Amino acid sequence: MCRRRPFAVTCLFIVLVLLCGSASLSASTICESSLPLNIDAGDLQPLAIALLHQSPTFQQQCLRIAAAVVLRVRVRVTPVISGGRAQTTIQRHETGALRAEVIVLFGGDYVELLAHEFEHILEQLDRVSLTEQVLAKRAWITASGAFETERALAVGARARQECDGLSAAEPIEARHWTLPRPRHPFE
Repeated sequence: MCRRRPFAVTCLFIVLVLLCGSASLSASTICESSLPLNIDAGDLQPLAIALLHQSPTFQQQCLRIAAAVVLRVRVRVTPVISGGRAQTTIQRHETGALRAEVIVLFGGDYVELLAHEFEHILEQLDRVSLTEQVLAKRAWITASGAFETERALAVGARARQECDGLSAAEPIEARHWTLPRPRHPFE
């Protein structure tokens, strides 16, 4: 019995090391070619994957989000947003889990906005005090009452620079807004 316990503990330790190692390996592999399972990009998924290929900044954000096992991100496009071009609402649960709901205005610069809003999520993972950021003049409160930070603005601009050739609205417009071929009235 005494010999089995150290063996069992050693086996458990090896399994945990292998699981942790494969999780980090799969997160980096995933963020090279696809989004991690904890990001649901909805209609913007094709653009987000293209963004992964062209923006090292967005790829690093993806890696950090993939590594946060307590985080779920959902991205949606909407025709109307009050007070801006995008917004992120983050819910913290008692268990420590985080849920981020990103809403992006239809027809906006999705490249910039995704990186910008993902940075707001990372600020919350980093437990940035937005009140302290306002006092330090690195953040401010918008007319709609939301916080805006220099950090998120800079990251959005950097991702846009990295992806200058990437069209902002192509994935959604190409799939949902193409008109059918005109038909002759007697066909």
